Amino acid sequence: MKILILGDGVIGSVYGNELTKAGYDVTHFIRKERSQDVILHGIPIRCIDGRDNNKRTEELYRPEVISELAKENVYDLFIISAKSDGLHNIIASFSKKLANETTVLIFQSLWIDANEIESWFNGNKVLYGFPHIMGGGRDEQGIYCTIFGSPDAPSMIGEKDGTISNALQSVEKAFSDASMNPKITKDILGWIYTHYAEAAGLLARVMQTNDYINFSQDKTVVVQTLLAIREGLRICKARGIPVSKIKPQCYYFLPKIVMVPFMKKMYATESAKLMIKGHITHSLNEMKSMVNDMIASGEQYHVDTRQLSKMKKNVDQFSII
Repeated sequence: MKILILGDGVIGSVYGNELTKAGYDVTHFIRKERSQDVILHGIPIRCIDGRDNNKRTEELYRPEVISELAKENVYDLFIISAKSDGLHNIIASFSKKLANETTVLIFQSLWIDANEIESWFNGNKVLYGFPHIMGGGRDEQGIYCTIFGSPDAPSMIGEKDGTISNALQSVEKAFSDASMNPKITKDILGWIYTHYAEAAGLLARVMQTNDYINFSQDKTVVVQTLLAIREGLRICKARGIPVSKIKPQCYYFLPKIVMVPFMKKMYATESAKLMIKGHITHSLNEMKSMVNDMIASGEQYHVDTRQLSKMKKNVDQFSII
């Protein structure tokens, strides 16, 4: 399988490195002004690897790089993992250059309707997914990440209509060969949308407290985080998404006496803190957009977002921790 990955971001680089080590033919499309630096110096990746008892690793990933895409360069799979607020422009710049037989994997947070996304392509098969197995960011030393070892944190993949095509099975095999724990779900879009709502509620509260390290130790803060997440999930319900059937997001409607201690424990782990730090520092404007998307959708679907709305001022004014 020939795989093209967009850019040298955190998700694309980590998956590219793991797929390359698994023997796949991986190339990254990187803009000209950035490509020479990657070719000369590679991409340093520091990782806490939960698949190997939280072993700390440091690698220098040296990917194959192109800066121009010709239609005669046929790839089996094109993985797009980008900031959700810039997805349209990215697809517009590639859609006419992709061979029709190239499968596209939109591998990221989404709130936009999938039918609109697919209208931007010229007949390519489009799959959807989310890298739930990992999180991270970038600093002056390169990429830092955590790869979770739990079976409950997989690489989620699927098709809009819930079918399981040969193309989807090929992606599943590639991710399995790379030990990235793929899981096919028949409601991938429902899973992605509910995760978007979950992340918006969590990150809104983190930005309001301005403390991703200790915010989970305050019970009141965690309760408010839970309520904000529930608001987003109620918006998902209003969109017609069967939230009660989607795990683990459905668990946020369990009683507070159950969820609050669980959330305090979950967000206190080093891996969770690293993941939250990555979101806040690496994709700050995207995170702010997610919160504002929830509030705007609450108005559209007549869902009360009083918790998120209380956090909006702090979110809009938030700067890097």
